[in-house]
Amino acid sequence: MEYILMVIATVMIAFWVIVSLSVGKAQIANSVKAQMNIKQRKIAEEKAKLEIKLEELAEIGQANGKRAENAKKSSAKKTAEIQKELDKLKKGKAGLLNIIPSVGYILFSMNIVTADSKLFQDLKNRSEILYGKPGAAGNAAYMLAFTASYVYLSAALALMIMSIMSITGRGSDGIVLSLALLLAAVVLCYLPFDELREKTEKRQAEITAQFPNVISKMALLVTSGMEVARAWELVSEKGRGALYDEMRKATDELNNNISPAVAYTNFMNNCSNKYTTKLATSILQNISKGNSEIGAVFNQLADESWAERKHNAKRLGELAQGKLMVPTLLMFAGIMALVMVPIAMNMGSMG
Repeated sequence: MEYILMVIATVMIAFWVIVSLSVGKAQIANSVKAQMNIKQRKIAEEKAKLEIKLEELAEIGQANGKRAENAKKSSAKKTAEIQKELDKLKKGKAGLLNIIPSVGYILFSMNIVTADSKLFQDLKNRSEILYGKPGAAGNAAYMLAFTASYVYLSAALALMIMSIMSITGRGSDGIVLSLALLLAAVVLCYLPFDELREKTEKRQAEITAQFPNVISKMALLVTSGMEVARAWELVSEKGRGALYDEMRKATDELNNNISPAVAYTNFMNNCSNKYTTKLATSILQNISKGNSEIGAVFNQLADESWAERKHNAKRLGELAQGKLMVPTLLMFAGIMALVMVPIAMNMGSMG
């Protein structure tokens, strides 16, 4: 039996090697492209973080101090590391992480996984929110292919370990090691999906939290007689965060003669939030049909968003109280033990 397992494991590994060397070139190119897009976005994010940090230090009069220099050095180091990886990808040095998914891409070629599948669309939408539309589909395909290939290779290695340990008379140890390897593979494959979900949810929460302030300022400016486009630009200039960044992107697109329909649609897609969608839709309607009541629309959006923000704050408070319940009960149990144990011991000695 152990020899059969070894043969199966060897065939599986040989199959992966053959696929990687033969049909994997186009897929590797897709993997590299997806990784390049993500790393370019990370460099831009790192530069934006540095700008925000320097502005915060400038507000407290430490723009040229030691903290500013440390922030610059730390950011430069991180950016250099990402840029080094990006340069390798540009030169065609794919690396093992971009070769591993080769077998996984067979799932797409055999239509086992399609672009219409719910999982693929979810990954694509989340990737688009975080990294932009270009490369979002490639990143989704890369994640699925990498996961499938990693589990495939882990299964092959687990069979190999099980067969070798069985031959040496340590079959039970081999089973334990193989199961541990498969479990580790599943956990490692799950982490990128969880990280993507966590980042998108954090970004959505940030946009939702920032929206009431943004729409309140815009409503005030518009009802005072300012044009919507100018109010948009003015509000976006003085804020920091995901929502303000997307507003500035839309402003840059408008300044580069991109049509408002395209600019505000991109804004809606990048934010993927019900309130930002309502905001952009009302602005587009104002541009195309004209709307003298645009200020009233903004005020209504402000009221709705502030009400939801208060509701979310209340809900988070209740959630925090629930999380504190278990530690409180454990502390209470500990205190009771400290009180009751000496009493019980004294009563026992007296008896």
